[in-house]
Amino acid sequence: VRMIDHDDTRTSVTAERAFLGRLGVGCRMPVGAYATVGDGRIRLRAIIGSDGRIAREERSGSLVDALRLGTELADSMLRPASTQREAPRA
Repeated sequence: VRMIDHDDTRTSVTAERAFLGRLGVGCRMPVGAYATVGDGRIRLRAIIGSDGRIAREERSGSLVDALRLGTELADSMLRPASTQREAPRA
């Protein structure tokens, strides 16, 4: 499998899975995560739908931080709106 492994794809999937795993959601909740890699950085965009509302957020960071990035984005989106604040963009 190593011959067909693609570093950027693996990094993107790592961030996406970390986000979804932290939320602990299945296929019945309207949620999505999409990561892209470019210029040595990863950008993770996420969306969660709940109670007729849609929340969107994104983060970017170093490629080696894909797992942390996904987890932190999920944590940020799970906080009640009254305690959220704009996260600094890396």
